Amino acid sequence: MSIIKNRLFWPSLILAVMLVINMFTSNQFVTIQNGHLFGTLIDILRGSAPLILVALA
Repeated sequence: MSIIKNRLFWPSLILAVMLVINMFTSNQFVTIQNGHLFGTLIDILRGSAPLILVALA
């Protein structure tokens, strides 16, 4: 089975493209200060981490 025919390929590709576009167009999307990541994306990931862990368990 080809990776392009996988049903998760296109949504994953579009999500990756959108993340890259946001990184270049938004100043506060992801920033690195003193070796730590800050920004909107990181705040979303930190807030959703407990829910993700519960969903995986």
